Amino acid sequence: VDKHTLQQRVVSGIIGLLIVYVILYFLNSLFFNFVVALICVIGVCELSKIVLGKFSALQCICCLTAIFIPLWKYLEHVLVLMLLMLFCLCLCLFFERKKIAISNGLFVFAMAVGISLSFSCVIFVRDILPTKHNEGLLVIVVLFASAWLTDIFAFFVGSVCGKHKLAEDVSPKKTKEGVAGGICFSVVCCVLFAFYAIKSCLVCGCGYISTTQLLVFLVVIFLIASALAVFGDLFMSLVKRQFGVKDFGRIMPGHGGVLDRLDSLIFVAPYFFVLVSVLGQ
Repeated sequence: VDKHTLQQRVVSGIIGLLIVYVILYFLNSLFFNFVVALICVIGVCELSKIVLGKFSALQCICCLTAIFIPLWKYLEHVLVLMLLMLFCLCLCLFFERKKIAISNGLFVFAMAVGISLSFSCVIFVRDILPTKHNEGLLVIVVLFASAWLTDIFAFFVGSVCGKHKLAEDVSPKKTKEGVAGGICFSVVCCVLFAFYAIKSCLVCGCGYISTTQLLVFLVVIFLIASALAVFGDLFMSLVKRQFGVKDFGRIMPGHGGVLDRLDSLIFVAPYFFVLVSVLGQ
């Protein structure tokens, strides 16, 4: 990566972190749901643009579908609305059959639902956890950290000592050394943060296990999270390669689009939602 691109990435990263900080300040408000909905719509627009090309009614249907899931608590009859969107999708594919391949249309719709569900898992985590000791905020912070630190450390470790390609036909610059370094550094950072939060009584419910058991438990959790972050990145890279583009968008200089920056969360956010749901019972 050249010096100019690296500078762009650093500046965009800092600005992005500041935006995330401001958004998390409103975590327990309806504003946060609207922000997630907006992110879902931008992501779906980026995906549909590279799959379908020019703007079409199908893109509107997919974007509307993506909005419903983050706002499901505030909308009546969400299932009815989703079924209506599916019917509209089928109508659109029928009348646009000479312009849009049915496989591409169904793929974009499925991804719209998948992306929206995935990012909305951050909201679901917030709603499950109590707010008394900021458990929801802490878990969401470590959710983002486990994904983004894996990506950041993988980039720097790979730049310094990366030699063996991981999946060259999918992500030409990703190396085995970079991925291993990214996972290791991310796990260490997240385990230390989570361990401190738990031992400082910022997070409740783990007082019945020993320190060693807690550390092993946290290492396993964040190893899986980091591995899922890598797979999310690789899967979205595969989508880009299939449709012959380098980035999903240009909204973040040096990083690409929303999906380029948040691809590592695609599987990490649902993983944390399942984890919190199971442990919370």
